[in-house]
Amino acid sequence: MALMAAAMAPGPDEGDLDAIDKLLGNGENRQPRLLDFVRRKFRGLMQEKKELQERVKDLEHTVDIIQTAQAWTLGNQMSHAQAQKVKEVTSLLLQAKKARQDALNFSKVGKAALFEKLRVYKNQLNREKAEKKEMRDRLIQAFEQARIIKDKNAKIEEKRKKEREIWQQMIRQMRDKHYREFDKLKKELGEHDVQKQERMHQLGNFGEKVMEELQNLQEHLSFVKAETIENVEAAARSPAASDFFITQGA
Repeated sequence: MALMAAAMAPGPDEGDLDAIDKLLGNGENRQPRLLDFVRRKFRGLMQEKKELQERVKDLEHTVDIIQTAQAWTLGNQMSHAQAQKVKEVTSLLLQAKKARQDALNFSKVGKAALFEKLRVYKNQLNREKAEKKEMRDRLIQAFEQARIIKDKNAKIEEKRKKEREIWQQMIRQMRDKHYREFDKLKKELGEHDVQKQERMHQLGNFGEKVMEELQNLQEHLSFVKAETIENVEAAARSPAASDFFITQGA
């Protein structure tokens, strides 16, 4: 008897398992003990006995309802409408009993499915959190790269503006210088009529020289403008910009 009592006694860790661990089978990794098969068989018989007793009680309750309804119907002279009402009440009582039985069956059988759904939803929630975190990191990186490109473009535009101001100042200085020299030549031609032809020739050469210098300056400005535009386009095609668009596409 002592051996049987020890075999029927629960394990030291069996009471520590919660409902989820029991459903997921986390208690199956314990070390096997002596007469485990006897314990399992005994517990199965006890569970079966308990279920049979509950079924007997339900059947007795159903029989009592039916017998009470029949006895009350036979013991009292009722009209057809009253008998129909008693029949409806009996049907409602039987439906309530069936609903109670379904609820008990759900609590026994549906727990595993419920916990499985909870586990699936929890994993799905964790995946969504990870995806949102990854998307937020990518957006932060994209905004940082956009800020860097914007700063580079602003610096290039500022440099281009300063260079344009310098060249415009040089053009004004050259134009003023040429005007002064031209006025000086005109005065010299007016004061020295003897050397008028020679001065006219010098004036023609000077005008050609001025036009040539202005043409060279215009070509140089066009070259600087084209080079500045190429630098801006090269900055837009830089590795940082490529990483930005690749990140957006990913």
